[in-house]
Amino acid sequence: MAEVRVEIYNQAYVLRGEKSEAQLRRVAREVDYRMSEIATTRRNLDVTRIAVLVALHLAEDHLDLQARYDRVVKMLEDQYAKQQTQEDLMTPMRRDLEQPKKQRPEDKDERGFPTSPRSK
Repeated sequence: MAEVRVEIYNQAYVLRGEKSEAQLRRVAREVDYRMSEIATTRRNLDVTRIAVLVALHLAEDHLDLQARYDRVVKMLEDQYAKQQTQEDLMTPMRRDLEQPKKQRPEDKDERGFPTSPRSK
């Protein structure tokens, strides 16, 4: 478990988590950046409201990314299903190609014996 000291919006925090220290620092920098960005555009907000706005923006980003991820997964599943359907359609053709060629009636002599290509 990683532990790292960070500063978010001029407040010191100790973060602990399963992710690496570098990842925890990246998260803290992102939150700090977003809080500072909101604070510069909305000067009349207190720290709590700024933090709530950041949480709302992050939640919105997360939901947008989740929706995009779900669309990509659905697209891949559809492509896989289409490929499987094509494979299912190809199976009888493959089976026909793998079986020895059946002799046609014209490939037999008058006694019904198979003829070789050289005897014609």
